[in-house]
Amino acid sequence: MASTKENNSPIYSERGGIRSGKSFWNAFNMTWPFAKIQIFSDHIILSYYPYTIKFQKSDIKSIQKYGGLFSKGIRIHHNKTEESPFILFCSFSVNWLLNNIQKSGFNVDFEKEKRTSQD
Repeated sequence: MASTKENNSPIYSERGGIRSGKSFWNAFNMTWPFAKIQIFSDHIILSYYPYTIKFQKSDIKSIQKYGGLFSKGIRIHHNKTEESPFILFCSFSVNWLLNNIQKSGFNVDFEKEKRTSQD
């Protein structure tokens, strides 16, 4: 009999870093291992002291590969007005993370986002 994950158990979990704020340049940064992402079938939880953000599938517009010289990870494009507009979770295994997010049914873009002066 195949096992199934319940909604209270993450499908995938990883420690990493986070950059969060109004833009890439106007954000605070926490390096590995002080942030954590947990992927569930219907939501994603990002936690970094002292915050925890829960994104329902309906809150997420897309998740996109993001990279610069030192910051490689995923950018979460969302519609939660109470959260920072720029959220970047940094990972050592970006493609592995994106594959697990996509398997959970989230909209994933594997093309690397180009950083602009507005980011």
